Amino acid sequence: MTSLKERCVAQEVNLGKVEVDLTAKNEAFDIMKADITKQLAEKVGTLADMEKKLASQAERSQKDKNELLDDAEDAFAAGFEEALSQVVCEHPEMDVSNYAPVNHVVEGKVVPRDFSEDN
Repeated sequence: MTSLKERCVAQEVNLGKVEVDLTAKNEAFDIMKADITKQLAEKVGTLADMEKKLASQAERSQKDKNELLDDAEDAFAAGFEEALSQVVCEHPEMDVSNYAPVNHVVEGKVVPRDFSEDN
């Protein structure tokens, strides 16, 4: 049987090994933690850059949409005016002053459209 002193020495040796192992694992953990923190910071930076780009693209898309709507409106108005010119050319006596793209026919009469009813 081993003496108490021998067992204490053996436990101290084991404790020393555990402390060395724990120190090594703590160092490995700190290295992994630093690496993960760095990766996270890079991802956050990348995400912020992507958000800026997306906001810029959304702004450009809205601008492009508004320009297209303006172009469509201008083309519609030009087409309407051209149609009225053709009517006046064929029927010079006809009064087309009441005709407008925003008017419509109600009960056989050309009247302004009430846009509040569209909503």
